[in-house]
Amino acid sequence: MATKNIETEAKFIIPDWATFAALQQLNKLGDFSINPIGVKEVVDRYLDTADKRIYQAGFTCRIREAKGRQLLSLKSLARARGELHRRQEIEMEVDTDQPRCWAEGEAKSLVWGIIGDAPLQTLFTLYQVRHKFHVYCQQQLVIELSLDKVSLPQAALDYLGLEAELIEAGTEANLARFTKMLQARWPLAADAQSKFERALATLPPGK
Repeated sequence: MATKNIETEAKFIIPDWATFAALQQLNKLGDFSINPIGVKEVVDRYLDTADKRIYQAGFTCRIREAKGRQLLSLKSLARARGELHRRQEIEMEVDTDQPRCWAEGEAKSLVWGIIGDAPLQTLFTLYQVRHKFHVYCQQQLVIELSLDKVSLPQAALDYLGLEAELIEAGTEANLARFTKMLQARWPLAADAQSKFERALATLPPGK
């Protein structure tokens, strides 16, 4: 079954490994407490037609592979406000890249309506090592924090990023306070691009 929500997160570029390492040790920031929840390797394949119909329609189509499962994510390409990204997201498990074989629902209807009979193909594959944390305020879970090492081998793209996503009882006021405190301590640059947009911009012409 597909799930639909609005993803709200702040994104930053981490300038160097020293800052990345310092952020990994963080367990308290003002009235926020930060608890590590693990490290995971993530493989994300971004799909589209040869003429990029999904991208032109204002969406990305990603399949995240983990432990033998494939999670499809469709996200809108909304313009960021500084570091803040707010996007529509539809997720569901799939067994194949081709939407004609997906379960009936909003994800299939959306993609099928955009691409018609054109086949999907892999545009590129992003690899990430993600250090994940839960952030609490007054004992309420409000933010999921990710420190990411991101690489795109086919374009020699490597960078360090931070994402702080609202979850559970979190509000945009929580997110704004938390990220302001982060920026007061470390030289984090707001990232107006999604991982998809950053990767797409580095690909050779014609890819």
